Amino acid sequence: MKDDRFRYFRVEARELLTALEQGLLRLERGELDAEGVRALLRAAHTLKGAARVVELPEIAAHAHAIEDRLVEPGAGSGSGLGELFASVDAIRSGLAALDGPAPDRTRAEPRAEGRAEAAPRTLHVEPTELDRVLEGLLEATLLARGVRRAAALGLDEAALAARLDALDAALLEARLQTERIRLVPARRIFPVLERAVRDAAREVGRSVTLETQGGDVRLDAHVAWRVQEALLHAVRNAVAHGIEPSPERRAAGKPEVGRITLTVAQRRHRIAFTCRDDGRGIDVAALRHVLERRGEPVADLDDRALLARLFAPGISTQTDASVVSGRGIGLDVVRTVLEELKGEAVLESQAGEGTTLTLLVPLTLATLPVITVESAGILAAIPLEAVRTTRRVPATEIERSLSGERVAEGGEALPVLRLASVFGRDADTKRPALETLLVLETASGNAALLVDRVRGVEDVILRPLPPTAEADAVVMGAFFGAEGPPCVVLAPSVLAERAASAPRAAPSAQGEAERSRVLVIDDSLTARMVEQSTLESAGY
Repeated sequence: MKDDRFRYFRVEARELLTALEQGLLRLERGELDAEGVRALLRAAHTLKGAARVVELPEIAAHAHAIEDRLVEPGAGSGSGLGELFASVDAIRSGLAALDGPAPDRTRAEPRAEGRAEAAPRTLHVEPTELDRVLEGLLEATLLARGVRRAAALGLDEAALAARLDALDAALLEARLQTERIRLVPARRIFPVLERAVRDAAREVGRSVTLETQGGDVRLDAHVAWRVQEALLHAVRNAVAHGIEPSPERRAAGKPEVGRITLTVAQRRHRIAFTCRDDGRGIDVAALRHVLERRGEPVADLDDRALLARLFAPGISTQTDASVVSGRGIGLDVVRTVLEELKGEAVLESQAGEGTTLTLLVPLTLATLPVITVESAGILAAIPLEAVRTTRRVPATEIERSLSGERVAEGGEALPVLRLASVFGRDADTKRPALETLLVLETASGNAALLVDRVRGVEDVILRPLPPTAEADAVVMGAFFGAEGPPCVVLAPSVLAERAASAPRAAPSAQGEAERSRVLVIDDSLTARMVEQSTLESAGY
């Protein structure tokens, strides 16, 4: 990086470009006064000067063109605004070129208005924030020396334990301070989304506004940039598929201008992005017809399950593709981003009233709070965010029927999943008088998970399994615990789905007898699970 002469220019130019784009959007809406226009002129002038310093004449020329157009009459309307936005896009393309050739995205949409910026390599950090981190690390270093001296002097266990506790507290505070540095306000991604809505609306000839709420909510910078990509597709879909043309809205008694509302809110250790439009809603009947034509079994699917199929690639109710949408790519991108972030997506729609897409993502990717459990001798962990409560219930409260097991919790009958079955272990026929139960709340629904025991709560660093592992979809990743062996983290939404699905019929005694059995022995839980999955796929 020290040989990169554009290192600081990238940071400054992106900030100035964001300010220009936000200002132009306000200018188009008639919200900018004379002082606001002068602020735009200053931003363009500063960008022009910085580009000249690092010898980027094309970017400087486009910044100069913005200056010229801003002082012309009619700059805030019609072709004048179009030229201003075109100059902004040209500068953005020039900045992207500084990062090297763009990756080959074979599934990308052909048009890129309101495109997501590449994830920034730098973050703005206040000097006082760095000072707090350095102070915390210095304190931890001094405490570590104190622990070593105490051990050398042979102090009693109580004195040594007190010093270790102080060291743990100092390290925890330093870690938390470091994580805070990575947090950015959600409003940082709003300008790109506003531009995307503006461009998509002009492309399809609709009148649409984007309203945003919760811009002060802070989240991990990497999470924010990845969610921005998913939300770009979400708002484009809302414009293209949801918001009706003005005549159709008038006939339905709606305001002529469609509205998309993006709300950001923190829910414990996760951030919820809710994108809601007041359009026509999704045609569930048409979706069912599309899936039937693809040969998919949909007769038994309810509306919620049908809408979930829209996250699969290539599925769209649009008969004609446009430059904005219609290829069945948008929600597939959303799904891919959410899988990468270990998040969840929920799609809801009401005919004639609109569609709501909720994205639930972790607050930070640095650590993950989990609750560790044990069942059939196997350790596993569940993200703490998804656990509403844990409690012991009498075995008699668990109702058994041909459709599976259920337990009453909070006024609802929750489907039950035994963790042992997730690992292919047979449930113990001798049920204890009291069962240990975890109530899971997920985007896929609520469920009860039965385990042998709860081990505790801890913050872990989640590691993805290697691609060669071909792990079950229920496995989010793994971490190394304090005791050494790796522990898998299970996806709550997949657990809930399996709890809700009907149990498979038990194999006949003859079939069980004829089935070969293999004993897998390995000192690694992850390796055992991979080997077990491979053998089961082969019929063992």
